[in-house]
Amino acid sequence: MSEESRLVHVTIETDAVAIDSARVEEVVQATFAFEDRPAFPISVALVSNEAIERVNEDFLEHEGPTDVITFDLGGPPVAPGDVGGELVISPEFARDLAGPERALDETLLYVCHGVLHLLGYDDAEEDDARAMHEKALAILEPLGLQVAAFRELEA
Repeated sequence: MSEESRLVHVTIETDAVAIDSARVEEVVQATFAFEDRPAFPISVALVSNEAIERVNEDFLEHEGPTDVITFDLGGPPVAPGDVGGELVISPEFARDLAGPERALDETLLYVCHGVLHLLGYDDAEEDDARAMHEKALAILEPLGLQVAAFRELEA
């Protein structure tokens, strides 16, 4: 197993979208490389809407499912086997939003978005969200992914 493949631990707990863990790893690596930042181990859990809804309520006190929840565990880990961050992603949410034909690309957008959060980007303000999305487009398009243009934030 290569060093790069040990940087991303992918758990797939849903079959809502056919997804290969190698593709998830590719997006994580591309995001670190685009930002010219050293990669650190992260965990990516691909879960159902029901599962992400529980995480959203338990940890963020928000109702309903969402696209991606990022847990920053302090950046690069200090002990072997530790992870610096965790992403919880709902491919089902991606499928419901983007449609079945674009669900994979939308899910991988959420992977990129989560890594950008781990690298310190924030999307609380509309301008920041737009900039973050444009950065994700620049990362994902060379990988052949088709991601929709920025969607206006709901009021």
